Amino acid sequence: MDTYKLARNYILKRRYKVVADDEDHIVFRYQLENIHICKDQQSEGFLIMMLPILKDESNVYYDVYKCCNDVNAELKYAKVYISNSWILAASEISCLGKKDLEHQMNVGLQSLVTAKARYEKKYLEKD
Repeated sequence: MDTYKLARNYILKRRYKVVADDEDHIVFRYQLENIHICKDQQSEGFLIMMLPILKDESNVYYDVYKCCNDVNAELKYAKVYISNSWILAASEISCLGKKDLEHQMNVGLQSLVTAKARYEKKYLEKD
């Protein structure tokens, strides 16, 4: 079974609410957040999990980049990025099997939520 199907089964097994589901992308609710999982088009063994943090239209890029860099220096499993005015927390998963995927999904989901919380805290502290 490919990595994307294993991840989809993981989500269904834990009864997370699925918001959207197609062949390459699934969105589900986790701790009141919408988590996106996408296939890595270049490698079948990899997935990308993303959590949109906020849409930043302030054009104060220095503060945003500084907050992202500060959070990224603290975390190892999830990173915070800026993409098309969105600030995203993302985590990549490489799967060696079902048990490995379950462990990486657990750590990845917790890391995404932690990254969001730390970004928001740092962004509020800058004022």
